[in-house]
Amino acid sequence: ATQNHLIEVPCGKVRKNRNIFDILKYRVKEETGLIVTEIVGQNDIYDASNYFIQGGAPFYMCQNVEKQFPVCILFFICKAEDDKMKVQSDAATDIRWVSLEYLKQMLDTEKELFFPFVYEALKEYVKYK
Repeated sequence: ATQNHLIEVPCGKVRKNRNIFDILKYRVKEETGLIVTEIVGQNDIYDASNYFIQGGAPFYMCQNVEKQFPVCILFFICKAEDDKMKVQSDAATDIRWVSLEYLKQMLDTEKELFFPFVYEALKEYVKYK
C-alpha cells in the first residue's frame, strides 16, 4: 500500500537458488515489455570448487532496516530493446521513457512522487550521467 502510485523501476525478489540476472531480465520484460540485452557490470559465471558463482557490480545499493519491511536492493544499469514496450502491466501503470533533464527536474522538485529507494538510486544515476 505504501508504494501505490509512486514512481518506481522494475524490481523483484531473488529467492534461493535463483540467478539475480535472470530475474532482472524476467521482471523487466514482465513489467515493461522491454528485452534486456546487457546488464552493465555483470560478470561471467564460473565454477570454483563446486560453487557456481556469478559476479557483478551493481550501480547502486541501499538497505531498509525497518522491521516491517527489511530489504536490501541492488540497482543495475541495463541496455534494452524497446520493441514492444508496454504502457501498462499488472505491476505498473503509465510506463514511459523520460529525458534525463526531465528526470532531474522531477527529482529536484517532486521528491514525494518517488518510492524512497528509487529516489535515491535515480539521484545517483543523474549524477553518473
